[in-house]
Amino acid sequence: MDTLEVKELCAAIRSLIESAAQSIDRARVDAARDALEALLKEIPADAGGSAAAAWADLAETERERLAEHLTTLQTDVDALLASRRCADAGPLMSEKCVPTGWIAVLLLLAVAGTLGTLVLIGSRWQAATEGGASAEERRAALESATDRAARLKKQTEAAKEKRESLQDDDPTAGAASQEVQRAQFAEQKAWIEVATIKQMLGPSPKGVLIMVILFGALGGFVHMASSLTIYIGNRQLVRSWIVYYLLAPVQGAALAPVAYLVFTGTVLEAPFHQEAGTGGLNLTGIYGFSALTGLFAKQAIEKLREVFSTVFTKIKARDATSQ
Repeated sequence: MDTLEVKELCAAIRSLIESAAQSIDRARVDAARDALEALLKEIPADAGGSAAAAWADLAETERERLAEHLTTLQTDVDALLASRRCADAGPLMSEKCVPTGWIAVLLLLAVAGTLGTLVLIGSRWQAATEGGASAEERRAALESATDRAARLKKQTEAAKEKRESLQDDDPTAGAASQEVQRAQFAEQKAWIEVATIKQMLGPSPKGVLIMVILFGALGGFVHMASSLTIYIGNRQLVRSWIVYYLLAPVQGAALAPVAYLVFTGTVLEAPFHQEAGTGGLNLTGIYGFSALTGLFAKQAIEKLREVFSTVFTKIKARDATSQ
């Protein structure tokens, strides 16, 4: 560790101590300040201390000892800041245990939310995985529309060949041109119908999005119930966690569609944009992924942060005017 690094480390520790001065544990803050002042008396002035010797003149073992003490002190002050609590915390920021009434409300919310979400998912499952009609009916309609479009395409080609075989001054040339236009219009309309039926091979995008939200909320409720069981069983449930449990299902429901859009826009980009609608998606996999997103919301946020950092990578470019 060179002179500049030691000087910056001393300044950083001093800044952390000042930030921790508002902590309710003033004794630990004063102890950290005293420890820093004692170290500064041993650290040379050119490295941020008050000792007369230069940092470079110290023995290597002495420099390592002082650097280790500074690093340890910085870790202690960081821990002090992390453990700081609000001095005027209200009921929802208190470290007291959750009253029995609140425990009952949270448990009731977890059970009712989980069961209610399961009922909604069950009522929408068929429409959200197969669409309105049966798979056989939809595939039969697609085959029929495709065959009709293929026949009209052949008729268009025949009409074009007939028109090309006629001279421009032929009396029937105008009628042949009109016949080509009519054939092309009918063919285009048939292919639009085929594309529309392809879009109907799966459920509507809106229905899929609603199911993604429901599965995200379900994951949040499952996480809520699981965490409540652990903390109540260990008698460690404090009031400051009430807001977290109340917002866990909301967080899962909001986070799941974000993850779904990122997932379909990257991993499933190709099949999703081939006019296959939602029929080209692995819907059961997406719904399971949405539930896991709500269940492990913290990990999902971290992964989305990585994706965001990758997409918006900082580009270090030399200023053109500095050449």
